[in-house]
Amino acid sequence: MRKYVGLMLAIVFLFALLAGCINQEQTQTTSQTSFQQKQGIHFYMFGAYYCPHCANMKELITKHYGKDALTYYEVADEKEPNYNRNVEKFTRLSQYTGTTGVPQTGVFVNGSLRIIIVGEVSYELLTKILDESKAGKVLLVLDKIYITEDPEVIKALESIFKG
Repeated sequence: MRKYVGLMLAIVFLFALLAGCINQEQTQTTSQTSFQQKQGIHFYMFGAYYCPHCANMKELITKHYGKDALTYYEVADEKEPNYNRNVEKFTRLSQYTGTTGVPQTGVFVNGSLRIIIVGEVSYELLTKILDESKAGKVLLVLDKIYITEDPEVIKALESIFKG
């Protein structure tokens, strides 16, 4: 059953990437996630001011999880006070993810990294991925879904997002 759900998530995500972009249109019924499920979730996103996918992800996160649930790192605006630090952290992250595209979003649950999303996803897919995430493992969502259980890699990734 778990393999089937993982395979279905990968297929849905791959289809969305091939379509160019996942539609962010939401209906009122998509906000069914209870307050308890949302507690303890924090997003760390690397993005660029000119990127429409970054803007969509920022909007999705703040709409469904609140403004306090997002820490945003700007990597394209040299006038940003923390620009050099953000770019250095993003460069280290890119060595793990294998891509320099934005947005790249780390999703933490109760202080532990669970998911890294490269690109834009819908709220529905995000909640499904969160439901499948497990402590001690990190899902990397690109054109496919990858999983790592290596504690050293997980610790290094957490320090990039939170450090």
